[in-house]
Amino acid sequence: MTVQALAPTTYTVAPTTFDYRIITGTNLDLSDDSSAAITSPFPILFGGGSFGTVFVGSNGNVNFTGAFATPSNEPLPTSQIATLVAPWWDDLFPVVGTGQNVFWAVTGTAPSRELVIEWRDVRHFSCRSDGAATVRFQVVFFEGSSNLLFNYADATFGALCAGFGSRRLRHGRVQVSPNGGTQVSFNTQSLSDNTALLWTATATAPPPTINVTRALDPSAVCLLGARKTEPSPCRTPARRCQRTATAGPHSSSLPEVPTPFPLARASG
Repeated sequence: MTVQALAPTTYTVAPTTFDYRIITGTNLDLSDDSSAAITSPFPILFGGGSFGTVFVGSNGNVNFTGAFATPSNEPLPTSQIATLVAPWWDDLFPVVGTGQNVFWAVTGTAPSRELVIEWRDVRHFSCRSDGAATVRFQVVFFEGSSNLLFNYADATFGALCAGFGSRRLRHGRVQVSPNGGTQVSFNTQSLSDNTALLWTATATAPPPTINVTRALDPSAVCLLGARKTEPSPCRTPARRCQRTATAGPHSSSLPEVPTPFPLARASG
C-alpha cells in the first residue's frame, strides 16, 4: 500500500484585480471578541493540510486550529495560534443582531466552489459607538486549491475613527505554523478601498511517499481446523497455540493463548 502525504506549503502574496464577492450569506451573529466554527462542504486546502472546519473570529481572522478571539495582534509568526489567515487582525466590533457582523456563504458548483467569509460593515472597538465608522472585507477559499484571496471593499473606518484607522491597519497576514508566517503590513497603512491580495501557495518540498508493506509470519498464526495434509504449525495436544514473534535475527516466544474452540480432528 502506498500513502501520498501533502507537501508542506508557504505563501507568496501580490496585488490582484479587485473582484468583490457579493453574497447574502449566513450571519454568524458574533459578539465582541468571539468565534464560531463553520463546516465547509468541500475540503479547505491550506499550508499543506486539508481541513473541514474553519474557525471564524470576530477580530478579522480565521484559522484551522481552534476558537481564537484575541484582539491584540502581533507580528507573524505568532505563538498565540498555530494557523492563521488574517485579512485584518484588529480589535473589531461586530454588532449582535444586526447586519454589521460576519457572514459566510458557498458560491459556485463543484469542483469550482468558493467559501466566502465576509466581515460586513464591522466597527472598531475604540469607535464602537459610531455606526458609520466601519470597514468591509472578505477572504475567499477555492475548492481544489491552496490559494486564497483577500478583498477589501472599504478599508477606512472614517467618521469618529478618522485618522485612527489609518494608523491601526494590520492587513494581509497568513501563518501556516508557529514557525512560519507572511505579512503584508503590521500597524502601517498599506491598502485602500477596492483592493485585493492573492496568496499563492508554493510547496517547499516534494510530498513524501510512504510505502507500507503488510508481512505475515506463518509461525505466528494458529491454523484451526486444518486438514491432515495441511498441519497447523502451532497445533499441540493440549489444544493451545504457541506463538513466536520474529524480529531480525532474534525471536522470542509469546505467552501461550488458548484456542477459542477445539481443533478439528483429521478423519481417516
